[in-house]
Amino acid sequence: MQARGRVARLRHRVATLAVAVGVLAVAGGGCGGSRSDVELVRGVTVDVEARDNTFVPEDTTVAAGTNVRFVNVGRNDHNVIPISDDQDELLVETDSLGPEAEATVRLTEPGTYRYYCSIHGTETAGMIGTVEVTG
Repeated sequence: MQARGRVARLRHRVATLAVAVGVLAVAGGGCGGSRSDVELVRGVTVDVEARDNTFVPEDTTVAAGTNVRFVNVGRNDHNVIPISDDQDELLVETDSLGPEAEATVRLTEPGTYRYYCSIHGTETAGMIGTVEVTG
């Protein structure tokens, strides 16, 4: 079990490094040209594991345009329900996230996306998490 935790931490560190490299590439690519309000990274995916009663990591920071992949490594069904009504792009239905399943969402708008699993928590306790999307 400890090895699994180390692997999850290592994956998170690698994903964080990939996001940082993507942000630097986008920032460098924007020099000298016109700039839109938000430049999106492409081809970057960060994993969030749905375990039997928790999301790992619980809090994640990504650049706009990053794919967030929810991977069910537990034995139970899970879902991802956005806490804010205007963040439906974060919704992952239960039938999409059974054991060993995964679902990917692409978050393009900067902001804080708070979510929970309605099977194993509420909006304020239990299986909850956040994704902070930076511009």
